[in-house]
Amino acid sequence: TSVLTCSPPSWYFLLAAFNTFFYQLMDNLDGKQARRTNSSSPLGELFDHGCDSLFILSMAICLGTGLKMNGWEEFILLSFGSAIFYASHWEEYHTHHLILGRYANPTEAQVGMMILLVIAGIFGPSVYSVPLFTIPNAPHFLRTLTLTKCVVVATILGCLYTFTINSIKVIKWTNKNKKSLLYGFSPIIPVILLMSMMGLWAFLSKSNIVLNSAI
Repeated sequence: TSVLTCSPPSWYFLLAAFNTFFYQLMDNLDGKQARRTNSSSPLGELFDHGCDSLFILSMAICLGTGLKMNGWEEFILLSFGSAIFYASHWEEYHTHHLILGRYANPTEAQVGMMILLVIAGIFGPSVYSVPLFTIPNAPHFLRTLTLTKCVVVATILGCLYTFTINSIKVIKWTNKNKKSLLYGFSPIIPVILLMSMMGLWAFLSKSNIVLNSAI
């Protein structure tokens, strides 16, 4: 079933919020524990970030269900979330420092997700589908504006801002180390191409696969 048609019970969203908190706690403790026991390693870092990437998929599904997202909104949430996760590690690949920005910081983002899920668990997902404005003769986009759409727009703008910051840092690194822009941007080019082709394929789909297929 799709995230629009399924109706999980309230405990599903509360459990998802708790699981997000538990994941956040363990994700913050594992590095400290590894350094304390002198057991940190590149393999451990790879495993850590691999678990983070799986979290993006599961959380996008849970959040899409809680916010009653349609197929395109869910597609945007998952695509932009995955892309910005990769972009942060693209910057780290060159600078050797994983410094997450103000809007890509996972702690604040996960707290926001927990709040949204708890609200969905208490009041139901339909609360996010209520139009924010009921002004007569207002523009169509205002009369149809919901909290879900606000979250989607905020995700797009936040990811674009963060990607710009990542790009600026990589450009500064290439200039400092006398590398070409092609060398600096070559790791991110395949991801940009992949995301572009995914969006083009979904947009040109004759069967409207994003809206008609279950997510």
